[in-house]
Amino acid sequence: MGFWIVKLDYSGTIIQWENTIGSAGPWPYGDDYLYSTVQETADGGYIIGGTSYGGISGDKTAVNIGSFDFWVTKLLPFCTEGESELCNHLDDNCNGLIDEGEITETIIISPTGSTSFCTGGSVILNATYSGSTVQWKRNGINIPGATSSSISASKTGTYTCETYSDCDTTLSAAIVVTENKNPNATISAGGPTTFCAGGSGVLTEVSVGGCTYQWYKGANPIAGATSLTYTATTSGNYKCRVIKAATGCYKNSNAIGVSVPCREGDNITQSNFSLYPNPANNFITIETDFSTEKTICITDALGQIVKTITTSENNITIDLQGVAAGVYFIKMEDGINSVTQKFVKQ
Repeated sequence: MGFWIVKLDYSGTIIQWENTIGSAGPWPYGDDYLYSTVQETADGGYIIGGTSYGGISGDKTAVNIGSFDFWVTKLLPFCTEGESELCNHLDDNCNGLIDEGEITETIIISPTGSTSFCTGGSVILNATYSGSTVQWKRNGINIPGATSSSISASKTGTYTCETYSDCDTTLSAAIVVTENKNPNATISAGGPTTFCAGGSGVLTEVSVGGCTYQWYKGANPIAGATSLTYTATTSGNYKCRVIKAATGCYKNSNAIGVSVPCREGDNITQSNFSLYPNPANNFITIETDFSTEKTICITDALGQIVKTITTSENNITIDLQGVAAGVYFIKMEDGINSVTQKFVKQ
């Protein structure tokens, strides 16, 4: 007698394989009885247990202790000669090796759009892989947290993705991503930006190699205004777009406001306003003969207000401590006259 082990399919009707295990000898010494439930082991095999009266014989390799003893038997995982080896901790092809080196994982990465873009842009890279996990890399270095099937690439670099399993590790082919930098863009006024109708103010963009230029008033491009300078004659906020000819990447400059508050012939006194020293360090002094109450406003090159002072005095010293070095504009208005001058803070 012995143990009879049968494996059925899910319908319970078709035998996939069977095996008999037992000792040999005349009754009762060959009697073997299976009592335990069959348990599948982690490697795909099975473990069974029961009692045996037999000694070393048949499939039994240990002597009997007493009238009968407990007998625990381990069945190796089921395999089929010639089958493909899978990464499953089993000997699928019956060659005595588990998950041997013929197993190779695969991975392919591809972009969803252009891999060349301007600063602020990006491209999604997708990975198709057979392993259980992935790790994205940039220039051969792991990108922290980049372990999903896709990544948003926004920086210049060589991107690859590695897939892992218990049996193999495979690195994808590389995709080169290029971030084209936007050019610099800064404009300044060469004189007052407040004047009467018939006057004008010259605005200048800093030259940038390999670039073209387009001036804007508000959100609208100005037809034909494509040089480094633009002469403004009407009120509005002006800026210049600097465009890299090779890539099409661009940047808009700071805005400068131009004001035309009076009709031609109205008086805007320029000679009754002086400031010193220029360049200035910690203080700058304004002298004027504007006799009424006036407002003095200091703005930086981006048009942002730094200081505002209201006073009736004609000799005003302004504290510049804490003001960053750079180019600034002082505008003074008294309700009738308006004047603007530029100075440098060292």
